[in-house]
Amino acid sequence: MVSVEGIALVDTGKWHNAANYFAIVNRVSGSGAEAGPEGDAGVLVYLPGSCVPEVRAGDLVRVTGRVSVRGYTIDYGTTVIIPARSEDIVVLEPQHAAVRAMAGVPICTDPVFREAEPLEGRLVTVEGRLSRYDNEGITGQSVRQRSVREGAARLA
Repeated sequence: MVSVEGIALVDTGKWHNAANYFAIVNRVSGSGAEAGPEGDAGVLVYLPGSCVPEVRAGDLVRVTGRVSVRGYTIDYGTTVIIPARSEDIVVLEPQHAAVRAMAGVPICTDPVFREAEPLEGRLVTVEGRLSRYDNEGITGQSVRQRSVREGAARLA
């Protein structure tokens, strides 16, 4: 079991309507501090069968659960924390100010595996034009939704 704290990047219900599935990243606003030498760190959170508690993008949350590389049924190979119950997800501070100050690592729209894999769990900004996306898991949907609506993608 692990416990992590981070800032939610997506609302409950955006990626799945019958599970609490969202991404968190642990960058702290205003301090210039990073999680480690590689930059900010993040992870997906997947609680199947419950959308409680409702988490909003920008909320500072604490999550306790087991680490897996299998979340949603079609999302294999992505690091995810799976809480045992709703009470293992705690909103510590709604709408934390740090989310507005976050900027991702620049990445091109069509990276090769060796470029993209080291960025798993990190906040990225997609540079370039998106003409299509593969709906092969949650990260593909994340790129499309964030880049089209906000001009930046947050991969988890």
